[in-house]
Amino acid sequence: MQNSFKSLLEEDKKHFEANHQNDIKNGIQTNLGMLRFVGEVVEIYLSRVKDVMVIAFSDNESKPNPTK
Repeated sequence: MQNSFKSLLEEDKKHFEANHQNDIKNGIQTNLGMLRFVGEVVEIYLSRVKDVMVIAFSDNESKPNPTK
């Protein structure tokens, strides 16, 4: 005799995998794409911010002298 609860569990598992597997995969890919985009933005602009900060807080030797 077959256990009806086991067969119901297996049927529910197959139904869940068929209906939600692609949704979960697409959600993960979307999240990874967003993280990749944020990482690229940080990589590009963080180096620019560093350069701007160095120029802004550097001493007067690098600035042109208006009296000459």
